[in-house]
Amino acid sequence: MGWEVRDFCKCPSISMSLYCRPGQAKPDSYSYNSMDELIELADSDCFHDLTLCPGFYKKYAKIMRGRCYGWQLSAFSVFVGGIKLYYGNPYTGEEGFLWIVGAERLALTFKTQRSLLGFIPTYTVFIEHKSGVHRETTVTEDFGYIRYEKEFLLIDPDKKDDNLFHDDNQYLAITEYAGI
Repeated sequence: MGWEVRDFCKCPSISMSLYCRPGQAKPDSYSYNSMDELIELADSDCFHDLTLCPGFYKKYAKIMRGRCYGWQLSAFSVFVGGIKLYYGNPYTGEEGFLWIVGAERLALTFKTQRSLLGFIPTYTVFIEHKSGVHRETTVTEDFGYIRYEKEFLLIDPDKKDDNLFHDDNQYLAITEYAGI
């Protein structure tokens, strides 16, 4: 989908949290990044061209933490080695986006609005690098009655540095679990 052309102020909000293993009260700090580390790794065209998203750069850290009134996470997209986050403020019409790449281990959980069937769609994103080398990018989509395991892979690994987002150089390996 062409997220860049969407109006993020009109999208329903998405809940984002650091991933916790079942039974854990908080993420394992040894294994996964903290929110502060994610904020430090964040980058955006909005940070370099302040005319794109005026004011977003000054408050993106508060927005990511959920501490900026009216701002909401409205969309996200995953690519080999990273993730893009799209924010909007329906009250002011302001928008902004950023991406996170280079995390040793990134583990995030996203929850969207309850579906018509009563389930809360949940997406768990894992991205792992070791010594700066990409190891894994996976997304688990859980819709309550069906689950997808998606692995993002490069078509041509030699072109991995050609484009940060790997446009036209990635594919998905998908496993579907139905009736669970």
